[in-house]
Amino acid sequence: IVETVTLRAPTAGHLAITGSGEYRVIPVSGPDGPILHLWERGELTCSITDGTVVEGSGPTPHWFNVTRSAESGFAATRTFPVSAGDNSFRLVCRGWDSPGHVNLHRLLHVELNAIFVPSRS
Repeated sequence: IVETVTLRAPTAGHLAITGSGEYRVIPVSGPDGPILHLWERGELTCSITDGTVVEGSGPTPHWFNVTRSAESGFAATRTFPVSAGDNSFRLVCRGWDSPGHVNLHRLLHVELNAIFVPSRS
């Protein structure tokens, strides 16, 4: 879990949640020792969810991949129906490395913002 936002909705409605930030991969080692080049390092998968793990199954997965570059900005928006009261949502990410590589995965300048829209009567 990278970031959490909780919003107290006055009535039933929807929350539009946007998560954004910057992803950096710092190469540590590869199959032949220390990495001196910046290709084939690692990747990051994130989702905005009311759960605690990256969602990525089913016909409409709610996840996004961040490219395999040394630095990459990311942003995604997802809308959820909510009931009156406290509603919490999270930006959850999972990083992995190319086979034989070890990397440091860093997330910087992460923001998670929510906007409430009441249901029409």
